[in-house]
Amino acid sequence: MADDSPLKDAQTYCADLVRRFDRDRYICALLSPDHVRPHLMALYAFNIEIAITSETVSNPLIGQMRLKWWHDALDDISRGHPPAHQVALPLSVTVRQTRLPQELLAGMISARLEDFAESPPETLTELTSYADRTAGTLAELSMMAMGHSENSGGVTMHQMGTAYALTGLIRALPFARPGQRIFLPTDLCQQENFNITDLNGLLSRQSASPELCHVLCRVADHAETLVAAVCQAQTSIPSQVMAVLLPAALTRRQLSRLKLCGHDPFRLKMAETGPNPGDMLRLAWARFRRRI
Repeated sequence: MADDSPLKDAQTYCADLVRRFDRDRYICALLSPDHVRPHLMALYAFNIEIAITSETVSNPLIGQMRLKWWHDALDDISRGHPPAHQVALPLSVTVRQTRLPQELLAGMISARLEDFAESPPETLTELTSYADRTAGTLAELSMMAMGHSENSGGVTMHQMGTAYALTGLIRALPFARPGQRIFLPTDLCQQENFNITDLNGLLSRQSASPELCHVLCRVADHAETLVAAVCQAQTSIPSQVMAVLLPAALTRRQLSRLKLCGHDPFRLKMAETGPNPGDMLRLAWARFRRRI
């Protein structure tokens, strides 16, 4: 029998990576059936690898080259000959065993190239498209990895992932670094009289202006509309994939917290590490009821 310890070690690495950098999805994945959990962890670890690229390089060209490496590696990953990388091996197993479309993974990588753009998105529609092609596609792939096709709820999964990403972008704003791309739509900033050049000063003071809060409110309202659509359509989603839908429950709670704070993310009493005990109880209850 072939030694499967390298795969087990790599799967453990993926789970630990997700636990450290994506606690929300990690907790939700723990509520999934045992046999699909390694597939979810592999996908979430892959998402982390490409998502943090722009934050871990000093030169955009280096980051773009890293993304190209992943893009070029997809052929070998899909054929079962992954490169020597602790995420590539479990991802290869997941792609082959669950027959994930390579083009969806490639689309996620291509979307991450926008992280290196110098200017913010021009419109809320453009921002939503970015969120859809990253977190929305990840949610669809996760559902497929659990054995269900996109026809059994792909649109709803995209809406869930998009809403989760938009809310996450708001939550992440206080932790933005100088030179990092800021995902504030230009059209909303203009409509709410917010000068994006003022953002660095707000970040240094860790405070938000009323104009910035108005912009973030507009983004949050759009995310809330998407979550409402997910809640309405959830009965059509197979109950077996509830673990992939659970982030919507967190998104609803996070949007409520933002509203209570006047859509000022600097006032949120929310740790970066993920769900608090109350959130975890809500997730467990949602998993038990099979409703978010």
